[in-house]
Amino acid sequence: MESIKFLEQTLQNLQKQKVERLQGHVPNDATAVVPTVPSQNPVINNNGDEPLLVNQQQQQQQGSLNVFETWTSPNVTISMCGTDAHISICSLKKPGLFTTICFILKNHNHDIVSAQISSDDAKTMYMIHVRMYKKAVEQIVLWINFEKLEN
Repeated sequence: MESIKFLEQTLQNLQKQKVERLQGHVPNDATAVVPTVPSQNPVINNNGDEPLLVNQQQQQQQGSLNVFETWTSPNVTISMCGTDAHISICSLKKPGLFTTICFILKNHNHDIVSAQISSDDAKTMYMIHVRMYKKAVEQIVLWINFEKLEN
């Protein structure tokens, strides 16, 4: 019974942390709420000098946490963290779809970092990495869903 109570308390603490992060307020001792378990696997270095875990802890202490958000519809998934967004679109072949997406992004002054387009006889998959804001995301989702209703 004590372990269940401990897990419930841990869950409440984590939920409280999540709400505080979403509201933009991160307490200084946020990393102290959940104990870390040492790993037996080697730590991967991101620059050869410091372990990746150390860099993540330093970023958390500096308050630079970004919230990861995801929007989905039947044929569009957009994942966003900070100003970086990854857009995945699966669509029937539609001439001008990629051009329209680029036009929307240009209207909002967003930069396409990379794009990958794959297709077969019936469908096209777009995977786009963009630096953007939520307004463009909403407009793209609305346009894709509107086109789906027309067909």
